[in-house]
Amino acid sequence: MRWMLMGLMALACSLARAEGELPGDAPEIVTVLYRSQQQRLDAMPRADTGSERAQKVRASFNTLTARLRGLPPVALTIIRGETVAETLHGNRVVANEALADLPEGERLFVLAHELGHVMLGHWAQLGLMYQKWVPGAVTPAQTDAVATQLGREGSALA
Repeated sequence: MRWMLMGLMALACSLARAEGELPGDAPEIVTVLYRSQQQRLDAMPRADTGSERAQKVRASFNTLTARLRGLPPVALTIIRGETVAETLHGNRVVANEALADLPEGERLFVLAHELGHVMLGHWAQLGLMYQKWVPGAVTPAQTDAVATQLGREGSALA
């Protein structure tokens, strides 16, 4: 049953990829999670994609994605700021242009870690985890009551 739910969540996320947002029948908490991640993504300062550093990060990303069999469609956004790297929406790797300053092996390790989140379907798992703890309406009373457990389980997933 769990695998079927994960499959349905993955399907919903693939629809979100194609349309740029989640379908209207997505569980409320998954929609909130998606919007929260989208707001974070929108607030991240973008790097100049033509810069030498950004091109170096993109080349490393392309090297990895070309070698990974079974990797779902994934996009790369290169940013500036405090975030080093993370995966959002299950299909977007966000990487800081400062990764270009690392030795290639370290840069590949960081990017491979993020691609691992994509390959392992952590977005779908995260959605299921949120649905478990917040099965109904998303209200402060509902989310505050489970914040500790949600945080603990989310940390274990990450």
